[in-house]
Amino acid sequence: MARCFGSLAVFLCVLLMLACCQALSSNVDDGYGHEDGSFESDSLIKLNNDDDVLTLKSSDRPTTESSTVSVSNFGAKGDGKTDDTQAFKKAWKKACSTNGVTTFLIPKGKTYLLKSIRFRGPCKSLRSFQILGTLSASTKRSDYSNDKNHWLILEDVNNLSIDGGSAGIVDGNGNIWWQNSCKIDKSKPCTKAPTALTLYNLKNLNVKNLRVRNAQQIQISIEKCNNVGVKNVKITAPGDSPNTDGIHIVATKNIRISNSDIGTGDDCISIEDGSQNVQINDLTCGPGHGISIGSLGDDNSKAYVSGIDVDGATLSETDNGVRIKTYQGGSGTAKNIKFQNIRMDNVKNPIIIDQNYCDKDKCEQQESAVQVNNVVYQNIKGTSATDVAIMFNCSVKYPCQAAVGLLCSSTISVVAGGGGRGAAATVGTPASMQLRHVLSTQPSMSWSRLSDKWRPPQSRAKMPAKTDKMVMTAKITTSVSIERWSELWHGWSREGGSMYMVLGVVVVPSWSSSLAVTPNMRKSLESESLSGVLVGAKVTRNKCNVWLN
Repeated sequence: MARCFGSLAVFLCVLLMLACCQALSSNVDDGYGHEDGSFESDSLIKLNNDDDVLTLKSSDRPTTESSTVSVSNFGAKGDGKTDDTQAFKKAWKKACSTNGVTTFLIPKGKTYLLKSIRFRGPCKSLRSFQILGTLSASTKRSDYSNDKNHWLILEDVNNLSIDGGSAGIVDGNGNIWWQNSCKIDKSKPCTKAPTALTLYNLKNLNVKNLRVRNAQQIQISIEKCNNVGVKNVKITAPGDSPNTDGIHIVATKNIRISNSDIGTGDDCISIEDGSQNVQINDLTCGPGHGISIGSLGDDNSKAYVSGIDVDGATLSETDNGVRIKTYQGGSGTAKNIKFQNIRMDNVKNPIIIDQNYCDKDKCEQQESAVQVNNVVYQNIKGTSATDVAIMFNCSVKYPCQAAVGLLCSSTISVVAGGGGRGAAATVGTPASMQLRHVLSTQPSMSWSRLSDKWRPPQSRAKMPAKTDKMVMTAKITTSVSIERWSELWHGWSREGGSMYMVLGVVVVPSWSSSLAVTPNMRKSLESESLSGVLVGAKVTRNKCNVWLN
């Protein structure tokens, strides 16, 4: 009996020891910040909209020590001559598979020669991609035989910060590609060229303090990403380099670009199909083709873009200012777009909407078009290198809906001397507007101050039919503290047996007691060929809004 009790006591002790060990093991942190070993990447990192910095919540920070994986430890020479592609691949494999907070490091002070390379996730806990040195693209076309469209690709990695430390450079060495472009040499066939840096299918991404230059084609392409911050990025390429867009945005949602300087041979920023909620702040652009939404609807395709807000930009000597361009024959919508607080210096085409865009020698006249809705321009000022500062070339069947609001201290004027370099300091006459098939975004506003004898139709359905000849040039002069308006001319115009209302309004500065109407202004307003366009103005204290219809 005593032997039985002794055996039972030993058995109970063993059970007690096993229970204690199990309890202790259940409370061990696995390095992902969760006791149960689960990993919730969606909630781990949030984007701070104030400074575009990705930060870990304190409650979710992994308890394991951080680690750095340097390409130098995997054989990268960094002498600018040796091919370091394989060393980078080995280092990436290690960094992507490491537990805990991991940094992929490209050391400063060295130049790494790379062929086309793909950095593919998903990764366990990679949080930082530091480019402190220079990445230099191979100039041999054979090094891109497997992928002619890309040089550097980063894809399928979430919660990542790409930091150049203000010294990191991505150099596409694009000169050899530009020389062989059909846009430079018409005798050569058009061939594909690589995009320097492609960011694909990334969520919670931060790009900062990086310099990108001389891409073979597009500099940075952001595709199918969500929640992206781009800050303090400098992008450069010669003004005559073909197709070297600065930042190209495709099918990306919730992206903010701020405090960046872009000068290229194409669009500084281009926004294409599937992009939503794009914010652009404090941008310097030039040389280049300005800020473009589109091209949209190519090859009769559907395209959707919405929620674009450009607030604070300076454009200097660019071919275009802010532009929306859609191919004829396309479909879909581009809507809820705002351009405000923008300065333009010697820009050739400051404000453009073109629903009939075509880059071919011959284009079929197609009625279908991408609908352009709710576009607002506000406080845009500077100098135009051409006579026309605002041009809306909209579709007959799907007319634009746009509003132009100009702060009364602002105007766009023609640069004296035809807009040549160095002439921007001398401001000539106010530039004009050319409008085709534009519907007001304020169809129900009262215009009683413009004419006591006439009221515009209160619904779009009652508006006169639009015609192909509906083009009007209007001159709008603004100054500080405008508090009153003056009606210049209005009346009926006849064309093709139909009657149209043509109304021209010029806002008068408060310091002016009368308005001098030049013969050219009166002639343009009274021309019957300008029928079908309605221009009106509503003035409040220190602000004048001009609506185009």
